[in-house]
Amino acid sequence: MTKSHPASRPYYGHKQPEKFFNKPNIVDKPIIKTPLPPLPKPAFPEKVLLESQKIAEKARQNWEQEIRQRRDFRNVTTLTIDPPRAQDFDDAISLRQLPNNRYEVGVHIADVSYYLPEGSVVDKEARKRATSVYYVDRVVPMLPEILSNDLCSLQPQQERLAFSAVFVLTPEAEIESEWFGRTVIKSDRRFTYEEVDEIFEHGRGDYLVELKILDSLTKKLDEQKQIAGALAFVDRETEFVLDDHGQPQQIYRVELTRSHKLVEDLMLLANRRVAEFASKYNKNKMGYFVYRIHDAPDQDKLRDLALFLKPLGYDLEIKNKKVSTAALKKLLASASGQPEEAIINRATIQSMSRAIYSLDNIGHYGLAFPHYTHFTSPIRRYPDLLVHRLLALYLAGKRPTEAQLQQCAELVIHASLMERSAAEAERESKKTKIAEYFAQHVGEEIDGVIAGVTEFGIFVEDSATGGEGLVRIRDLGDDFYELKPKKFALIGRRHKKQYRLGDKVHARIKKVNPDRGWIDFELI
Repeated sequence: MTKSHPASRPYYGHKQPEKFFNKPNIVDKPIIKTPLPPLPKPAFPEKVLLESQKIAEKARQNWEQEIRQRRDFRNVTTLTIDPPRAQDFDDAISLRQLPNNRYEVGVHIADVSYYLPEGSVVDKEARKRATSVYYVDRVVPMLPEILSNDLCSLQPQQERLAFSAVFVLTPEAEIESEWFGRTVIKSDRRFTYEEVDEIFEHGRGDYLVELKILDSLTKKLDEQKQIAGALAFVDRETEFVLDDHGQPQQIYRVELTRSHKLVEDLMLLANRRVAEFASKYNKNKMGYFVYRIHDAPDQDKLRDLALFLKPLGYDLEIKNKKVSTAALKKLLASASGQPEEAIINRATIQSMSRAIYSLDNIGHYGLAFPHYTHFTSPIRRYPDLLVHRLLALYLAGKRPTEAQLQQCAELVIHASLMERSAAEAERESKKTKIAEYFAQHVGEEIDGVIAGVTEFGIFVEDSATGGEGLVRIRDLGDDFYELKPKKFALIGRRHKKQYRLGDKVHARIKKVNPDRGWIDFELI
């Protein structure tokens, strides 16, 4: 194995691919230039754990007094839908049928801000961490376990405190009224995504009526979003089955299903409407808010994307030197279901600006929302906790202090950077586990697609697992191959055989270095 392995550099978004794509190194926001902060150690300091215990004890003592001050949803049908291994249940959904063919839909979020006094030892630790980190084999939580997996977690058949967004909707998912405030809930049933999909498929199961109503409403919400101009990227998650020693035994890819969309669209609704509600206070100069913003993409990047797509047979329409949102939507729709769909999705995403947290609202380009925030995951994201605190202030008719404003301005930058650090750590974790899995299967064959072409070889993405490996140019022994950048292909000098981006290939696992996450394939 050589000292420098090109496969250690993912194909998209790094210096080598930018050079290959002829893409300028455009920085979306000033904070992106800032070096990423290191992630915190997994273990919590002893003083944080001790204070967490005290918080839990105090909450139990004050329980009866607290719930009397809250809107009571304990007798309203309430469900959670999460991955099978989830332990920190941030969100729950309630449904109540009203007269006149109306529906009350509640999006109930763990009320972390009630338990976590601002400036407390636990709060300062959560602020420093800013996010939970989800490695393949473990979670490094933002909050101690007694809070994240117990007291705050919306567990089934347990009374829990929530911060809720409640909507009265028509059958067409038009909002007739909305309410935001603190509640007490009790989840009737904990579902996994797979269980809900099974109920939809077979037409029977617990809470079938409620789930079908929610499914119908969220489909209407999604239609509204698409009409407004939201971009529909295909999102495929990589799932791992590990043994007792943390070794990967199975890897498979999961596409977003009806159950995922149901939850996602209700969370988007809550995030959007909370941001719209809070923005009124900005207009009245009463305060500020934490927004999740996504700037429009740089047109130079989109023009480069158009050049990249040409050899794949896709035309990205450019009018007056600009690529419109409609043109991007048309591109993604035309690639849907095609072998190169994942590559086109990835390349398009790489052409987008990076979503960040900000006190200045510019809207969310990808979702086509003029106002957007993160309200729905305060157990694992500190910005959501800030949003809860600000929303509580505004609901009480108060405004934040200048000191709070200054601190918030610093925290949104810190949270954006920590989010990137966590994302990189999670990607490396997946890369390592995929390599560990492939190391157990050296010599076996895979079907894949060419996901990258460079002067030193081709990157092949395994269709089954999403794992990516390198076929070195020296292992293409039937000819002398040269890189043709304008065609995004390696072409044989004598026989003119081509290996192009998006081509399907059959390969064998040749060599793996799990420690470095390197995988070598050979074509067969």
